[in-house]
Amino acid sequence: MATKKQIEAVDLYRSLMFEARLRIEMMDFIVSGGTRLPEAIVHELCYLQLRMLCELIALGALVIHGDISTKHFKKLAKEWAPEKIITTLEGLHPNFYPQPVELILDKREFRTGSKPNALTKSELFTLYAKCGDALHRGTLKKILKSNFTYQRS
Repeated sequence: MATKKQIEAVDLYRSLMFEARLRIEMMDFIVSGGTRLPEAIVHELCYLQLRMLCELIALGALVIHGDISTKHFKKLAKEWAPEKIITTLEGLHPNFYPQPVELILDKREFRTGSKPNALTKSELFTLYAKCGDALHRGTLKKILKSNFTYQRS
């Protein structure tokens, strides 16, 4: 029987994953032209959603691994940066990173299978850094060589 603490952790994890799904749906809407905004702003909105998804993955891993020591959990509960959460979790629990699976209906029975092309831990770090870079207007040098301008249509 699950404890109250375990049930709360699963509920919070479910909530975080629901938020992740909403953010993915929002990107679909944005990319399909639903906002009718300039391309540069569409890019920024999508990078913001991707960055938030990286954070949700890290926070979800933290929540669902409630078996880590209380000392480490208290420290990580105040953290938002995925690379810090993931690096610490990896030191405590080497196989903590979410394993992507999909449910497959096979002869009227469900089984799980590995989901191809899922975001790896190292890709998450790379994506998070790229998003951070994209979400800052940057230096004048970066702006001058950028393809994105904000003009009236």
